[in-house]
Amino acid sequence: MSWLLTRCTSIRLSNKRCNPVKALPAIAMLVCCPWLRAADPAVPQDNPAATPAILPSLPSIPKNHNGFRAYSTRLNYTDDWEKPWRVGPYTDVVVRFPNSDAALLFWHGANYIPHWVTENGIWYNNQFVERSSVGIKETTGCVEPMSDKQCRYSQVRIIQDNDSRKIIHWRYAPVDVEYRHPFVDPATGWYDWVDEYYFLYPDAVATREATLYSTEVNAFADWQESIVVHQPGRCPEDNIETTAVSIGNLQGAIKHYDWPETSKKTTLDDLPDQPCLQVVNLKSKLKPFLVIAPDAGLKVQLFDNHARNSIFRWWNHWPVSQDKSWSRNAKDSSKPSCTSLTFWKGWQPVATTDHSQTRVMLHGMSDQPAERLLAVAKAWLRPAPVTLKTPGATFDGFDRTQRAYVFTLRDADPTRGVEFDIAATPDTPLHNPAFVIHRWQGAAAKVVVNGGSPNPADVRQAVEFGLTDNSLVIWLPADISTTTRVSITP
Repeated sequence: MSWLLTRCTSIRLSNKRCNPVKALPAIAMLVCCPWLRAADPAVPQDNPAATPAILPSLPSIPKNHNGFRAYSTRLNYTDDWEKPWRVGPYTDVVVRFPNSDAALLFWHGANYIPHWVTENGIWYNNQFVERSSVGIKETTGCVEPMSDKQCRYSQVRIIQDNDSRKIIHWRYAPVDVEYRHPFVDPATGWYDWVDEYYFLYPDAVATREATLYSTEVNAFADWQESIVVHQPGRCPEDNIETTAVSIGNLQGAIKHYDWPETSKKTTLDDLPDQPCLQVVNLKSKLKPFLVIAPDAGLKVQLFDNHARNSIFRWWNHWPVSQDKSWSRNAKDSSKPSCTSLTFWKGWQPVATTDHSQTRVMLHGMSDQPAERLLAVAKAWLRPAPVTLKTPGATFDGFDRTQRAYVFTLRDADPTRGVEFDIAATPDTPLHNPAFVIHRWQGAAAKVVVNGGSPNPADVRQAVEFGLTDNSLVIWLPADISTTTRVSITP
């Protein structure tokens, strides 16, 4: 039996087309004995006589039955793996979306690095803020939350959970596998910390605001990497299409990149002009995408070459693994593993101080191709101009961090609202817009669009309570490309 599974795996992972005659015995056994499909497909290198065991899966999420929700919960792996953890029943966070099987997970087994999860259980993340140990005598290897195997410096909490949106806060300190910190301030003892805030809306689209605090804020840092996580028993080819990545710009130019040809280089030099949109082509209906503001200095890079048993790079030092390793090549699919596809470099901060930098990106899950996601990108990068019609309010602009048009009422009049014209066009469209009104004094709001009321069941609204004032948040599921008048009143 061990030989059979090993033989099947060697055929399956070969870069060459397998010989169907030689593969028949293994294929027949797997077809006749379905339970073997979940078995360890490789004999461990250090114990050739070992019998393959049934492989555990990463935590699964029940199909969505409760609409738009954020949960504090605990997602478990195996009993033996969970036993040493000193955490309680509410250590993880799960966000679910209405009318979608997408989820966003913050799991302790992945160091709370947030993962989009597809309808068929493929995990994907956009990385974190990574520091380099090069030139830093205090650290070795990768300095990042991946190395924080016990989550000593990584934590997550729900800030807002209402009908309009969720706000999740992930805070971490980049460390190496010995839990050592880079750039320790000798005067104060403070070291690098990162705050990331995720603003999530019902359409499974979110913003990620990441702020790095450091005494060496301009030293090397990676802010994005496209990482696919593989369940035990699955290799990269099971989860990723050969045409793995599609990249586009606001003018509608889209280019598609095939592996392993693309991995022969470390920088994509044939990008569309001013790229800003990427779709990762997973073998799923729902696929992760990102939008980053275009910039002349923006580059898309990748790790060159590929694993010996895959057309993609393939590691198993993370997730789940508690070994002190930061880059271990996967020899088989017996453990949870990961693949890196691209990393976007050179995107500009939206705020800086002497000791901090903040960057913002848009990301989410969609069943639409890259060409159909241009409206999402344009609505975020090219917000439509607003003309305020209400004298008792100010328009504070479009806030990319919140993916929202923001207004402030001048006084605490409970009868006051806002009315405005928004000059949407095909080039500056509205796509599922959000409106935030600070100093809101009323309760439920009445929303009128071009003189008519949208279906109340479609409009989502909530009041977010603050220490000194409250804010109304409206989310409107609509695609609009013409000038539109909006009225929001108590």
